[in-house]
Amino acid sequence: MSEFKLKHWDDVKTFKDEGEQVTKFVFTKEDAVVETVLYRYPTYMERTVICHSVMSGCPMGCRFCGTGDFFVRNLTKDEMLEQVDYALWYACQELQLDAVNWTSTPNDIEKLQIMSMSMGEPMLNKNVDKVYRTLHWLYPNAALLMSTSAPDVDYEWFFTLAEDVPTVGMQFSVHESTDEARNKLIPFEKKLTLTQMAAKGTEFAVRTNRKPFFNYCAGEHNSSPFDAMNLEVDFNPKIWEATVSVICEQDSTGGAKSNQHQKDLAAKFSEHLVKLGYNVRVFDPAGQDTIGGGCGQLWFVQDWMKQNPEKARPSCGAGKEKVGAPVIPIIPIGGIKKGELQVFAAGTGGKSLWDSVVATSDKITKVRSEQDVASYAMTELGELMEEIIINSGRSYKKPGKDGVVGEAVDVIICMVDLIRRHNPKLTETDIVEIARRKCSKWEHNDARENAERRQPGQGWTDYGT
Repeated sequence: MSEFKLKHWDDVKTFKDEGEQVTKFVFTKEDAVVETVLYRYPTYMERTVICHSVMSGCPMGCRFCGTGDFFVRNLTKDEMLEQVDYALWYACQELQLDAVNWTSTPNDIEKLQIMSMSMGEPMLNKNVDKVYRTLHWLYPNAALLMSTSAPDVDYEWFFTLAEDVPTVGMQFSVHESTDEARNKLIPFEKKLTLTQMAAKGTEFAVRTNRKPFFNYCAGEHNSSPFDAMNLEVDFNPKIWEATVSVICEQDSTGGAKSNQHQKDLAAKFSEHLVKLGYNVRVFDPAGQDTIGGGCGQLWFVQDWMKQNPEKARPSCGAGKEKVGAPVIPIIPIGGIKKGELQVFAAGTGGKSLWDSVVATSDKITKVRSEQDVASYAMTELGELMEEIIINSGRSYKKPGKDGVVGEAVDVIICMVDLIRRHNPKLTETDIVEIARRKCSKWEHNDARENAERRQPGQGWTDYGT
């Protein structure tokens, strides 16, 4: 195996997850530490993806990122390029190619993607311009993707780069459907609003004739149909492509974790976006629950930051609440008492179904009529009917991930939103009283129909009532 001689880093450590086809590298030197991630899908020659860092740490303070609490410095052009070179060299060693071939082999890869989306904010490091121009010269077939959390800075240098280099793409890390929620997730103050981000992406599309992407981490709190509709207000499906990511949440040790529930949330939210006309891909960072394959999750880097306080300055996110375990239904000991229809959220003390849906309905800024909501409810009702047919064994299709219950809840959410649109003054008490009267009428009608159906000799028992 040939040797790679580091010139711009002192050391590199390798963390490999063979089962997930992902390898992570940690580069260190006296005054910096960074991560680089290498993926293969399913082989390096078919598709290779490299996510490199542009900073050591990051000043944006994103609460889902393991390194969001600290910022060290921007990386130089050479420090970024050497991450990519090392990852490509490593891939060629895996392919058992010798040192002579490794620099030319990347041009034979069917699909090579190099992304600035590991550690750091690329729009705050203009050295990315030189890196992308060099990479395009070395690997003209490689797709180059810049993923930004959208700081409010001058974007002209990047637009000029994208005009000059035809393989450059642009992605915005949106992650929330309202500015209020996004401000909590990304506490960096000088950043673009959702509307401003959409305008920048549209400018990119006009100047390059290439579609921008927005990335969205679908969680328990932000993956409703209304969140999707809210995004549509700013992000025109005819202009934008969508990426829905499985949340890289931290466990109690600061490492990354993933579970099927999070994957299902991402898949379901992508369905909402598809209904609105978006082209969508679901991204589940391989290896995130074993080696921290997601952004800034590797414990080694987080430990380096803590061990070097004189170099790692606190970011705007330092000390703020991290994105923790997902909100999940919690049933009190003894179950739920009759008449108490509750949906409980961890750490919130519990909210009623009405309160939960109304709170979401009120935060969605998209203007929608009662007819709009009713139309969407009919779509959800159709999906519910399909699940019922599948469940009864009268269809060749397999059950969906939501099943009958999940689709029924979607219908309920739409109906509560419709009521809220129709009369925002109605309270939960009002609705409960209306429901009580209707349930009483339902029981009365049922008793009357039973009495009318009772006929002697028909198998009914007449109790003389």
